Amino acid sequence: MKRLIVGNSVFLSSFIKKNNKTTTTITIGTFQNILFNNHFINNYFLNNLSLQQQNFSLKSFHTFLPSFHTTTTDNNINNNTTLENIKEEEKEEKEEEELNLTIDEQQVYNLFLIIQQSIPLAYKIIDQIRPLFNLLLQINELLKLLNNLKLKQLTFLNDPIDEIIDAAKQLKISILCRKATASFIVYQNNLQNNLQNNLQNNLQKDEINNPTIEMIENDYKLALEISEGKSDEVYFAYSMFLKNIKNYELSLNYLNKAINLNENENFKLKLFKKIELELEFIEYLLENNIEMDDKTMDLLNKLFIDCEKYIDFCLEESIKLNTILGKILDPMIYYIRGKSFYLSLQNDKNNLILLKNVERDYTLFITNSLKQRNELLVDENDMIYVDDKLLIDGYIRRAICRLYLNKLVEAREDLNDVRQLIEENNDVEERTQLLKNVMELENQLDLIENSKNVQQDILTNATQAILYVQEKKYDKALESMNEVIDFIEKNPSTGMSFYYVQRAFIAYELYKQTKEEFYIELVAKDCKNAIKLDPTNGKKTIEARIILAEYYLSHEKNKEKAKEEYESVLKFYEQENDQEMIPFIKECINKIK
Repeated sequence: MKRLIVGNSVFLSSFIKKNNKTTTTITIGTFQNILFNNHFINNYFLNNLSLQQQNFSLKSFHTFLPSFHTTTTDNNINNNTTLENIKEEEKEEKEEEELNLTIDEQQVYNLFLIIQQSIPLAYKIIDQIRPLFNLLLQINELLKLLNNLKLKQLTFLNDPIDEIIDAAKQLKISILCRKATASFIVYQNNLQNNLQNNLQNNLQKDEINNPTIEMIENDYKLALEISEGKSDEVYFAYSMFLKNIKNYELSLNYLNKAINLNENENFKLKLFKKIELELEFIEYLLENNIEMDDKTMDLLNKLFIDCEKYIDFCLEESIKLNTILGKILDPMIYYIRGKSFYLSLQNDKNNLILLKNVERDYTLFITNSLKQRNELLVDENDMIYVDDKLLIDGYIRRAICRLYLNKLVEAREDLNDVRQLIEENNDVEERTQLLKNVMELENQLDLIENSKNVQQDILTNATQAILYVQEKKYDKALESMNEVIDFIEKNPSTGMSFYYVQRAFIAYELYKQTKEEFYIELVAKDCKNAIKLDPTNGKKTIEARIILAEYYLSHEKNKEKAKEEYESVLKFYEQENDQEMIPFIKECINKIK
């Protein structure tokens, strides 16, 4: 009888029927990744699971059987089976009939055939648990039969039984993770359909099809136990599950184990998944914290390092393969790094370096995403397509950043690009909400542009007033400062108290020259306005209080109000520990008494 050599094991060729079908490689790690990841989910991956063609799969668990890791794509079946194929199959079937098997061997052989036929279906299942549960029962029974057979003999049809047992264990690991994946999808569907409210009743009827998080986690833990910590794919799959139940810290721990266990195998994919996980963990922590704590900052620093590591790896790979970087590097890496810088702004919104880094990375993300789309740098079927929602988010974040950088024209261009992308959205409700968000930003931009023009007018007139004061042309200085006050009263902003105090000084100089009551009343009015705007007794209004105190003494003859203002001034200078002004203000207070 013919035998098939697979790895170090020899398996019966009868388990693998010869045909001209095209097979598709699938592993539990990548399948978990496909089902539960954000931007990697797209129609191509869901319709064609040829992940190996995507350079997107982790290594195979074991070479137990080709059908252990394969499923047949029906549209590739060659129906024109040749006469030679038919004769070969008939010959093999005849050889099988001539096998001289003991009763124990026949039981193993028959169960092998049943499992072999179940495996292709197992790798097509996405949201059904029962078939996978039944397959696991079959594998467990096979392991029991093999262990019993091992007590009587060391080989089975010339194959070492120990190696067959090991291969069956690897298959069990794979199916356990497949079952956990399917269970989680069913669990999510149950939640969405509000079936969890009746969970207890359902469990009594069909526990298998009503999985709990604990049941799913037990499958992964059993897979980890069987693999004895030697499978990076089990670590990877379990990490993705933990991520989806928001156990981020443990998820990172297992993902690091997957990377460290086998750094050479699909390092780029695992590193990218780690980067996505780190960002999601940081956002989760920030939801409950107004300010970044040390833990979040530490994660951010690690995220920056991992982003650089990923980009450097892609650069080296592009040089090694002699290809352009756009075919290798996922533009999402720039989005993630840009968002990391963006989150760093939470503690320092005016940090110029961080703002420029945000703008740079979102520009790289937008440019590379559009370039990948327009120039088809990768095959259309292979493309990890950045959808419009992410592009819109990238444009909006860059626009906000440019507002802080005072790049108002560029920010306006970003919002116009966003409007164009929104118009292509067929979801009316979503399009309405996005337009509302854009309009809010456009309103802010209008305010900033208007404020910028006002500030320029204020600066021009305030500068002119200073020049007139230096020339002792106080009447002209007052005219310029009146223009400034008129602007700030129509367009309120921070720093208004400063301009009131400056006009009070000019008006006081004019009062000393002319002795006209109008000017001294203007002094009092401006000092009161300045104090009203800054009642905390800050540096901007302390001079206004001194002037106002003198006004109360000399013009209103109100010693109580004068004393009140001086005491506020004294309190300020005592807090500042100003040993020059403290004695002076105390002297002013004593004179009032």
